[in-house]
Formats: sequence, C-alpha cells, structure tokens
Amino acid sequence: MIPTSNQLTFILLLLGAHPEEQEKVYEELLEILGTDRDVEKDDINKLVYTNAVIMESLRLFPSVPSLFRTVETDVKLKNYTMPAGSYCVIFPMAATHLDPTWGPEPDKFRPERWLHGDFRNSKEYAPFGLGKRACIGRTYAMISMKVTLSHFLRHYRVKADMSHLKLNFDFLLKPISGHDISIESRRK
Repeated sequence: MIPTSNQLTFILLLLGAHPEEQEKVYEELLEILGTDRDVEKDDINKLVYTNAVIMESLRLFPSVPSLFRTVETDVKLKNYTMPAGSYCVIFPMAATHLDPTWGPEPDKFRPERWLHGDFRNSKEYAPFGLGKRACIGRTYAMISMKVTLSHFLRHYRVKADMSHLKLNFDFLLKPISGHDISIESRRK
C-alpha cells in the first residue's frame, strides 16, 4: 500500500497544479457515480479519464523509479554486449520524459495522451515492472487508486504548487519538499 498512497500524493499534486484536468475528473465522477454513490465493480472500467490521469501520473512520477534486473542471456546493444549474468538498472523515467513517442511535450502532464494512443502494452512504459517480476498488486493498486480518488475528489478540490518540487530517489520516488497543497470542500 505504500507505493499506492505515494502515487496518490503525486496524483493530487498534479491535479492541484492542473485545475482543468481536475475538473474533467470531477465531471466524469459525477456523471458515472453521482455525488455520493459508492463505486461498484462495473464502474471501474467506466472511469476512463480518471484512469488516464493515473496512468499519466505513473508515467511522470513512477512510485518505483528504477528496475533492477539480472540479464539472463547476452544482450547486444548498439556498441556493447551485456553478458548473461550481469546486473542492470533500468530508469524508465528517462524514456517517458524525453521520448517524442509520447507525443508533444513528453515532459508535461497531459492525461489525454492515454485516451487516443495505445501505450498500455508498451515496453517503454513499465510503472509496475515487466515480465515474471512485474508487480502482482497492479490490478489491486489501480482499483484502489480509482476508488480513493472517486470518493475524495467528489468531496474536495485540491490546489497545489509544484514549482519547487524536490524528489527523493530511493526504492520509492517521493516528494520531499517544495510542494504546497491545499484542500477545500466542494460543498459550501
């Protein structure tokens, strides 16, 4: 649950810094769930824009920013061959923040890129890891984030300033300073 709660922090920061995206999530939640109804199993896949926001937050701020792997067979790169048994560290953030494959402004928060592009099965995008060591909690984490956001954002509006955000890269990517967030009730 720590990576999930950590990711929710990044999602709220991003939505607070991008009020127009937050409003789109809010409108989707009202349309599908109304003001107070609990989320049911059939609702999860209907939260298309909410899913896009989660995926985009994972692309920009993956809770687990690096993958450690042992190379099983020789891997030939452009100017080097990694021998079987060697260790490698993969930093997906480098690709997801710079690669033009992600469309215009790959370093910007744009949930819409998930509505029309098919990045779901991209090996360049691996917030839950890949292969036999991929996160077994992926489905639970995604459902948990959608349910949490659906309850929270129907009742509260978030405002955030990320202009001085500083991150800590250890096993988990965490905001450590430079982020201000405020929460206000949507019900007056």
